[in-house]
Parts: sequence; C-alpha cells; structure tokens
Amino acid sequence: MKLCLRRLFAGLTVALALATGATAQTPAETMAQALQRGDAVAAREALSRHLARRPDAGLHQAQLEGLIALRAGDADGAIAIFRDILAVAPDFEPARMWLIRALHAAGQLGAAVAQAHQLASRTEDAQLRDQLLTQLATVRHHPRAGLALRFALLPSSNITAGSATRTVMIDGVPFMLDPASRATSGLGVTLGATAWYRWTLGPMMTAIVSASLDHRRFSTSRKPDETELALRLDVTRRGPRSTLTFGPRVTQLFQAGDLTRQQAGFGTSAAGLVTARLQLFIHAEYLRQRFPRAEFRDGIQIRVTPGLHYALSQDTRLTLELPVLRETARAAHLTHTDLALGLGLSTRLGDELHLGVSTLLGRNTHDGVYPGFSVARRDRVRSLRVTLSHDRLQFQGLVPQLTLTRRWQSSNIPLHRMRATDVALSLSRRF
Repeated sequence: MKLCLRRLFAGLTVALALATGATAQTPAETMAQALQRGDAVAAREALSRHLARRPDAGLHQAQLEGLIALRAGDADGAIAIFRDILAVAPDFEPARMWLIRALHAAGQLGAAVAQAHQLASRTEDAQLRDQLLTQLATVRHHPRAGLALRFALLPSSNITAGSATRTVMIDGVPFMLDPASRATSGLGVTLGATAWYRWTLGPMMTAIVSASLDHRRFSTSRKPDETELALRLDVTRRGPRSTLTFGPRVTQLFQAGDLTRQQAGFGTSAAGLVTARLQLFIHAEYLRQRFPRAEFRDGIQIRVTPGLHYALSQDTRLTLELPVLRETARAAHLTHTDLALGLGLSTRLGDELHLGVSTLLGRNTHDGVYPGFSVARRDRVRSLRVTLSHDRLQFQGLVPQLTLTRRWQSSNIPLHRMRATDVALSLSRRF
C-alpha cells in the first residue's frame, strides 16, 4: 500500500505547490525557503507581509503553524491543526492536502486515503479530482488476506416477528395462533466470522473470495437457533470515477440443526461519481432458493436497489435508495413484490462520534389468494433506525456499535400485523 501511496503523494506535491501560489521571488517562496531551513519566525513574517488585509489570512496563518509542526516532526500536532482548520472551513483545500500528508507521515495510511477520497469528491478543480481518482484507483486498501470476528447482543420486543393477535377469524371460525406465530420478546446472541483472500488481477482489478459463518442463539424456544454459511467471489474493477463488482455466491441456513434453506446465484453492484458531491449506485442480486423441509417455498429471489449518496458537508452524507424485491414460490400466496423508499443521514459529531439515522417506507404485494381468506395479502411496512459508534471506544480491540430499530407492519391479513423494537450491541474486529 505504501508503494501505491507514493504515487498519490507525488501528485499532491504539485497541487500543494500550486495551492500556495509559490512563484519565483514571491513572499510565498520566501516562506517556503524559511520553512525549509527551519526558520519559523522568518516564515511567519513572510506570510504576514503576503497576506496583509486578506480576509482568509487566519486560515493561512493557522495552516503555516501546521506546516511548522509537520516540519518539526510533530505529525500528530499538525494533524490536529489541519483538522481544526477544516472544521471551520471544510472547503479550504490546501489544509486538506496537507492533512493527507500529515496523516501519511504519522503512519495513518487508511485515514490518509479516506481524506484523499473526500478531497476528490469535494474539489471543483477537475484536474486535481481526476488526478486523485486515477491514483486512488490503484491504491490497495486491504491486506491480501484477513479475518473479521463479530459478536452481537440482540434484545427485541418481538424476536419472532409475530403477531400481537392471539386468534384470527377464518370463514367465520376463530382459530388460535400457534405460539411460534405470536409476538414474543427475547434475547438473541450472534457469533460470526468472515475470512477472505484477495488477488490483484491488474492495476485496477481485484478479486476477493470470502467465507462466512454466523451462529445465532435465542432465549426462547419459539425462535429456533440458526447457523448460516456463506461463500462468495467478488471481482471488482475500479476506474477513476466508477466501481463495478460482480460474482457468484451461495448460502445455507440451518435451524435447530436442520438444513432449511439453500441459495445460489449471482450479485453485482456499480457506483459512479457524477459530481464532486453526488454518487449514484445500484446493487442487484439473483438467487435460486430451495427449502428442503418446505418445498412449496422453492423459487427465485431477485433484489435490485438503486440509490444515491450526496455529501451535504465534510462530515454529513445523505442516502436515498429505492429497494425492490421479487420473490417467487411454488405456492402463489407466497410469491410477492416488495417496493420501498429508504432515506438515511449519517454524520460525524466531533472527530470520533458517528451517528446514523434512517427510515424506510414500503408496500408488499402478494400474488395469490391467502389460504382461508378471499383476498391476496397486502402489507405496509415502516421502520426507523438510529446507529451510534465511537472510534475510541474499544474492548480488547473490538469496536462497538449500538443500533436501535423500531419496526411496524400493517396487513389485511391479521396474523401478519406486527410491531417490534430491536436493539443491537455489536462488536467487530479485523485481523
């Protein structure tokens, strides 16, 4: 990764020189010469003469203090100064360029690459943007192989996603719902791991094979314990302004030790930068499904999710998506089409606290008449989710994230009316 970053920083060196406005025998060059020989006093004096009466003098003077710290070998101090500048003036590009250099000097390579991506997405300088995107496309962000571990506590007011109704009327006759179909509170615990291996297929193409194992245990017998196995291959091609990923995947789900579902198919995703702030994306997946213990559910599942990301500011991003799900089954009443609208907002509060809020509104339409009723099933779904994480909160290297989700589902079939409040405290770690 360091070798790839050298090309990126070589390009930034030219841009930084342009950003300082340095020309022969100018005060900016005098300042640079003073910095080169370690004379901070002369550098400050040269800059003061050059910036007399300029409204942005304070930004440039603060940036000079960051450069002095960086020249003195205090990369952490320089990082703090450049971040303070960007907190006041997020579009002051010279400070972001020097922040990238300071992060690289401090060995924070991932953060340096992230800032370079942010600069590329915000700058109005087309030449700088294309240069950054071209170089970033060749940067390897991950090691050749790795392992991710995860753990989560999942308390829920309705862990079975069941109905609050105890009896339903079918053809005028009351029927008692079985316990597994009724709303039940409980606690879930998830343990999981993902191992992956990466190949470099070319300067802009990689392939990753990954295998995952997740085991979920529940505090109530009404919700059977689950184990899910997954294997997938993702081939990715990165261009200066776009990314395309595609590949096969297979999954197997076991409940109470029995194989209940098999899926095999293909997935793809694409994303492209339209403007400095706007990115469009689309995800799609085609899976054949087989249910050994319920063959009437065998069929096909197709998911397509177009959407966009829009940077409202340096730290805040808006996401809009329109997920579509089509699932077929041998039983017509289980074949359905789900349409939804999702809206999310993610932001960073301070330097290390991350907050995400998202909501989803949807409608699910089933094809066949529901057994015992004279109509096809129609559902309306809503959800609200809040996510919190903090970069410095770690337990034995595990990074926590807290998620609170509220879900509602109304239906013309009474036993599918439900509501739930879910909490997830998840911990993850990469090796």
